[in-house]
Amino acid sequence: MKNRKNAHRNHKNDAEHAPIDLDALRDLFGNDPDCEKKLFDIFFSTSDESLEHLESALKNKCVNQWRNAAHKISGSAANMRAKKLAEICAAAEKNFDHGDTTIKRQNLNAIQKEINAIKTYMKFR
Repeated sequence: MKNRKNAHRNHKNDAEHAPIDLDALRDLFGNDPDCEKKLFDIFFSTSDESLEHLESALKNKCVNQWRNAAHKISGSAANMRAKKLAEICAAAEKNFDHGDTTIKRQNLNAIQKEINAIKTYMKFR
């Protein structure tokens, strides 16, 4: 019984610190492993594409391209229950035309870091 309580506590602690709320996502999509794999394949593919657009927008100082790409990732992240990534992207979307290039680069790095955290997390699931 004690091991079961510890396992539940560890799962709860893991879920609290996870970059994505898998339980909520699985509840939403019926806990279907094939569907889940397809969703993550699409999410990672579109996120990688949007990261390229963010990089280009930063380099070319293109506000609309930046906002569109950040908005796309933010929406996808919200749908995938990746709350932190959605919040980072929403803030980056709003703040692109404020601040210097260093801050913008930090925003891009934070987005990349969070996407990589999700990829790593999912690799071990």
